[in-house]
Amino acid sequence: MKIVTVIAAIAVVFLIALDPSNFIFALIGPGGMGLLYLSLANSKEFQEMHSLYRHNVYDWSEIKKVYADRSRHLISLEYEWFNENQKKILPWWTYVFCQRKEYASNLELIKSYLPDTPCVEEKVEVLQF
Repeated sequence: MKIVTVIAAIAVVFLIALDPSNFIFALIGPGGMGLLYLSLANSKEFQEMHSLYRHNVYDWSEIKKVYADRSRHLISLEYEWFNENQKKILPWWTYVFCQRKEYASNLELIKSYLPDTPCVEEKVEVLQF
């Protein structure tokens, strides 16, 4: 949103240079977008919505399988998820993205918490929505 606001502001500056009566567009367009951005950035409800959406808590006993991808420094944890729309339990994954130097220690830590869970080393495809 910041980028679009900046681009629109630059476009409006050129419009004002051509015809000063276009100043009203600067107040309505980029000005309104800038105020919207500021209101969203400072809104506690908006920030809570995004932080709660991204944080999930799983018990170690829920993890069924661990996938390790050394080339991407990525660890995928498979668990079962109940899809309310389909009324079925489906396999699902959560991802642990690691720094290169921390990958081995993170994988060992996860393995220590899941000693009986199979760990497969293969390329992991990240789900995108």
